[in-house]
Amino acid sequence: MSDLITRTARLVPYAKRPRQVPNFVTAYAYEPLPDDPAEPLGNLYVVIEVLVSGRSSEEVADLVISSLGDHYYNQPGETTPTLDRFETAIKATNHSLSEYVNDGNASWIGKMSAVAAVQVGNELHLAQTGSAEAYLYRGKASTRVTSGNASRTSSPTKTFGSIASGQLEAGDRLLMATPALIHQISLTRLHSVVMATSPNTAIAEISELLRGTSSDRISALVIELTTPELAALQVRSDEPDEIQLGTPENALDAARMATSPIAAATVASSKIVGAKAKIGWQRAQPFLQRCGFMVAGWLRRFLTGKGAPRRLGIAVIAILIIAGTLAWNGSRSASLKSIMNQYSSTYQLYQEANQDLANDQKDAARTALNQANVQIASIVKSPNRKRLDAKLGATDLPQGEPTTVAGLSALITDALNNLDGLSVVNPTTVVSFSQIKNAKPTHFELNTNKLYAFDSNNNSAIYIVNTTTNSIKTSAADTAKLGSVLATTLSSANDGIFILTAKPAVWFYSFAGDTLAEQSVGIGGWEPATSIASYATNLYLLGDQAIYKHLKTIGGYAPKTEYLTAAQTSGLTDAKAIAVDGAVYVISPTGLRQYLAGVLKATAVVPDSLSGSTILRSVNAGSTIISSDPKSNRIGYWDASKSLVLSRQFSLNGVKSLYDVTQDAATSTDYALVDGRIVKFTN
Repeated sequence: MSDLITRTARLVPYAKRPRQVPNFVTAYAYEPLPDDPAEPLGNLYVVIEVLVSGRSSEEVADLVISSLGDHYYNQPGETTPTLDRFETAIKATNHSLSEYVNDGNASWIGKMSAVAAVQVGNELHLAQTGSAEAYLYRGKASTRVTSGNASRTSSPTKTFGSIASGQLEAGDRLLMATPALIHQISLTRLHSVVMATSPNTAIAEISELLRGTSSDRISALVIELTTPELAALQVRSDEPDEIQLGTPENALDAARMATSPIAAATVASSKIVGAKAKIGWQRAQPFLQRCGFMVAGWLRRFLTGKGAPRRLGIAVIAILIIAGTLAWNGSRSASLKSIMNQYSSTYQLYQEANQDLANDQKDAARTALNQANVQIASIVKSPNRKRLDAKLGATDLPQGEPTTVAGLSALITDALNNLDGLSVVNPTTVVSFSQIKNAKPTHFELNTNKLYAFDSNNNSAIYIVNTTTNSIKTSAADTAKLGSVLATTLSSANDGIFILTAKPAVWFYSFAGDTLAEQSVGIGGWEPATSIASYATNLYLLGDQAIYKHLKTIGGYAPKTEYLTAAQTSGLTDAKAIAVDGAVYVISPTGLRQYLAGVLKATAVVPDSLSGSTILRSVNAGSTIISSDPKSNRIGYWDASKSLVLSRQFSLNGVKSLYDVTQDAATSTDYALVDGRIVKFTN
C-alpha cells in the first residue's frame, strides 16, 4: 500500500474589520508539496479562536501559528523524531506567548482555544488549549482526540499542555474545530457529514447546516487520509476547499471585505516556512512598484484635463453596469450553489437511512427519511429546480445516484413506503354518486351486502348501495332534522346504525323499517362528542377529555358515566376516534391503545402517515383494527389477535379524498368511501 496522502478543506468565518469584531477565529493548514524541502516533515494544522476585540486577537493567532511552524520546520537535524520536533515547537510557542505577555499584551490570557497538530505518514501528534475540539472518524466509530477536561490556562508558559499521539489509516477523517461548531451541530450529525463525503462536500454541507446561525466564532478543518490509488478512483468534488461563513452577498459588502485590513488569508499567508515566499516578494517589489506608478499615471491623465467630467461619468456608468452584472451573476451562482448543497444534504440523508436499514435501525432510518422528505419538498418548490436538474444532468455522478430532483423524491418516497409496509392498490369503483345532484357522502356502514352512506349535503340523505348489483337507492327515512353527521357505528345487534350529530344528538336508523328515530337520554342530554361506538346495547362516546358510557334503559339511555378520563390515561386529550368490541380502542397521534375493563392492555406506535386517523373500526371478530387518515389518504391495518401491532398500510391509487373505510370479513373485501364514490379492493 502506498504512503498516506491528505485531502483537506477549510471552514473559516468571513473576516471583518478589527473594530467590528470581538474575536479572531481561523483555521490553518500547511501541506508541503513534493518538491518542498519541508515535505518529509509532514503537514501542520491549526484551528484557533482568540476572544479579544481588535487587532490584538489576530496578532496572538498569527504568533501561535508562525511560532509553531518556524520551530517545527526550521529545527536543525532532519532526523529528529517527529514527536520530539513537535514537542520542541510547542514549548517554543509557549515561550513566545510568554514574551508577548511581558511586552504588555496580556488581554488574551484565558481567552484562547486552539488545536495544533502535525501529521507525518501514519503519525498524528496533537496539542490543545481551551475548548477547541478534534475528532478522529474511522468507519462507523468516532474518537475524541482532544481532552474533554482541557481549560484555558492563566499561565502563558503552559498555554499548550500535553501532546496526544496516535496512528492513522487510509480512510480516516480528522475534524478539528473551534467550540462553537460542536455547540451548533450535534456530534452525530457531524459524524455522518464528515464520514460520508469528501472534505470539500463536508464543509459545504456544514455551512448549509449553519445557515441562519451565528458563525463568527466557527472555524474547522476536515482532513481525509487516503492513498494515491484510492484518490485516483474517487470522483473529484466541484465544491471549493475553503468556505467563508457569513460571506456578504452584495457587491458593496464584498468591496469592503476586499479592502479590510484583516483578509481571510491573513494567517494562511503567515511566515511559516516562508523564506522562499519572502524572497520572491522582495524580488517582485520593484516591478510591482513600477506597475503601480504606471496605473496611477494613467488614472491621473484619464480623470483630469479636457473632457474629464464626461470620461468620469462614462467610467462611473461602466463600473455600475459591471458591478450590477457581477452581483446578478454572483446571486445566481450563490442560489444554485445553495440548492446544490441542499440537494446533496438530502441525498446524504437518504443514504444514511439506507445504512440504518441495513443495520436494522428502523427508527433512525425513519427520522432521516422524514427529514429528507421535508427537504426535497422544499427543493421541488424552488425556482432554481430546473437549473439544478440541468446541473445534475451534466455532472458525472456515481452510479445509482439520481440525476433529477424527481428521481431523488421518488427514491425517498419508495423508501418510506417500504419502511411503513405500504402497498399502493388500484381499487375498483362499486358505485358513483355523480348521478345525484350535490351528493357528497362522508360516512358509511356495511351490513351484509348493503352499504349505507350518509350525505353531508342534501339534508344528510341516506343512500343504500347494493354491493351485489352495484346499484344505489335513496332511503325513505326522513333526514330533514338529522343535521350534520359527525360519526356512525353499527349497532351491536346489527339491526341498525347509530348516528352521532353536531346538535349534539344520537339517532338510530333501523334497517328493517328504513326509518330514523332520535334517541333520548336522561337528565343533561347528550354531551358533545366526535366518535361513537356500540357494544352490548350500550353506547360509548368520545368527548373532549373522556370516553363516556351510556347504559341502555327502558325509555332510552341513562346519563353519561365516565369510562375513561384524560386524568386516568394518556392519549385522550388529542384522541380522534374509538372502537369497541369488548375491548375499547382509542387512536390518537401518540398511539393506538387497547383497554379492557378500563385497564390499559396494549399500546402500538402510530406512524406519522396515520397520525391524523379519524376512523377506527374493529372487524373480523375483533382480530383486525382498521384506521384511516383523511390527510395522508392512508389506511392502516392493525393485528389485534395476539398483540397490537401495525401489520400493513394501503394507499388507493387515483384517490384524492378518503372519507371512510370498512371491511367485509366474509369475502375479505375492503370498501372505501372516496371522491363521491364507493370503491373496493382486496388486501
